[in-house]
Amino acid sequence: MICSRCGSTEFYKNGHKPDGRQRWQCKVCGREQVKKPSSDLNSGETYFYSGLSRTREGRCGSPLTSGLDGETQEREMACLETAKTDLLKYFPTDIQGKILEFAVKRENQGYKDTENIVYTLRRLVEVGANLYDPETVKTVLKVSRIQDSTKHLYAQHYEAFLSFLGGKWERPIYRIQQKIPFIPLESELDQIIASLPLKLAAFCQALKETGARKGEIAALRWTDIDFERRILFINNPEKGSLPRVKRASDKLIAMLNLFPRKSDAVFGNKETIKNIYYRRRKKLAFKLSNPRLLKIGLHTFRHWVGTTEYHKTKDIIHVQKVLGHKNIKSTMIYITIEETLFASAPDEFTSKVAHSVEEACQLVETGFEYVCDFDGVKIFRKRK
Repeated sequence: MICSRCGSTEFYKNGHKPDGRQRWQCKVCGREQVKKPSSDLNSGETYFYSGLSRTREGRCGSPLTSGLDGETQEREMACLETAKTDLLKYFPTDIQGKILEFAVKRENQGYKDTENIVYTLRRLVEVGANLYDPETVKTVLKVSRIQDSTKHLYAQHYEAFLSFLGGKWERPIYRIQQKIPFIPLESELDQIIASLPLKLAAFCQALKETGARKGEIAALRWTDIDFERRILFINNPEKGSLPRVKRASDKLIAMLNLFPRKSDAVFGNKETIKNIYYRRRKKLAFKLSNPRLLKIGLHTFRHWVGTTEYHKTKDIIHVQKVLGHKNIKSTMIYITIEETLFASAPDEFTSKVAHSVEEACQLVETGFEYVCDFDGVKIFRKRK
């Protein structure tokens, strides 16, 4: 079996369909496939949920990776053509060509949200919208029981497709209210990390130490990790963020050293990681009878880092640099969270006194920071 999205041959079993057929999920990109009970490898029937098929180079229509024999190349190319055809089956016949043309053009222009837009268009069609008539789209969005933030996103996606068709519309106005994210305890994050398999545990540990987004950690390559200096280079930032350099703990480096280096990617596809994480999290929440764990998503690690960094430093510019935000308005929310969470919790420090230069150096090397001089000695402190 060959994945029609990325060309991988590595799959794991993911339950059964109602008719008893085995469901398989690609380990690399997370695409689900259903193989008919037959010994013929080419008899597998594949279901695609959204977006265009991608080759191993990640771009629709790009050449396959070199090094494959002729028969494998032909089989993979046939899978790619099948993927493009199956993409259209969710749409009416009169608009199928436009959808495919729009998706190919957008990917060729370098946009990375093509699959999300195609999924949005599919959802609009499923609930009765006519993509050629903007008024029907407005009606569908108005009666839909989804959040205003999701409606706003759907309207943006449809506007991109409508612009491709040469049409215009007056986009509906949706008032998006920012919500305060859930900030867990550090012990709860450690509980989740300890319950995960090695690769996923290292993934979450990297999220906790760097405050990066899940897609930024999933995009790490082995060349982005300096094992000698214990440094992670985040060279594939998302949402217009800035690239960053982060220090890694000895624990994280030790976990990464246990990985087999079979490919350039360290972790693999973020969708597969997310699916496994949510299943493990649900089991752990039931086992520990702690429903708070169900509120800890992969992005929660980033919110926790932003809140704790501001609590330690009281420097919002520093937090902005840690998280890579281009606009400081995205960082200001952590001031409100920190003021609320730590309003009644006193800062707890361990204090030490240095009587000589050697003692001061030892304290600095173990994480203590200088506070002041008193009676001829230097006072240092470190947060508990």
